[in-house]
Amino acid sequence: MGKIGFIDYKGFKILLFDFSYLNNSKEILEFIKEAGLIARKQVLKSVLVVTDVTEAHYNIEVTQAMKELAKGNAPYIKASAVVGVTGLKKILYDAVIKFSGRDIKIFDNRESAMEWLITHK
Repeated sequence: MGKIGFIDYKGFKILLFDFSYLNNSKEILEFIKEAGLIARKQVLKSVLVVTDVTEAHYNIEVTQAMKELAKGNAPYIKASAVVGVTGLKKILYDAVIKFSGRDIKIFDNRESAMEWLITHK
């Protein structure tokens, strides 16, 4: 809940954008900014990312910031997965994908998302 940073998963370094259960738009926007700063300091096409939006609040401002995050991070990302895309969040997901041109896979839980990331070539 509200964590941005690298985690180790089976010997692989994965950048976790944990927006789960955040319900304050200002706080989410701060985390989005931090996520971009961290990702854009990495080597091009090297980062494995899992984003968790489980039960996170969103609005138009958060949606726009997520779209810009995904597009701006694109050069640094090797593979990306998202968890928690249910119901109306599918509209947000579709907007992010369309705007950013990214291929971000949807998973039911972090474990399956991280398994896919470490086997993605």
